Amino acid sequence: MKSVSFFVIIMIFPFTLRAQQTVADWENPAVFDINREKPHATFVPYPDGASTLEDNKKSSPLYQNLNGIWKFYWIEKPA
Repeated sequence: MKSVSFFVIIMIFPFTLRAQQTVADWENPAVFDINREKPHATFVPYPDGASTLEDNKKSSPLYQNLNGIWKFYWIEKPA
């Protein structure tokens, strides 16, 4: 009886591995940081020290406002 149960386990084991490997990343709750930027403090670069003291981010040539119309490519099924 032990050999039969061992044989059944050996036959089923590869199928359970294959089922686990076919889960897509967006369906896997353990995957949450692919293509994710590491957290950091918000900062605005200024070209010189005098501009930094003024603290007006819109006057900095290194500042870019992202407000506006965006175009996205939306698909119904990611697969």
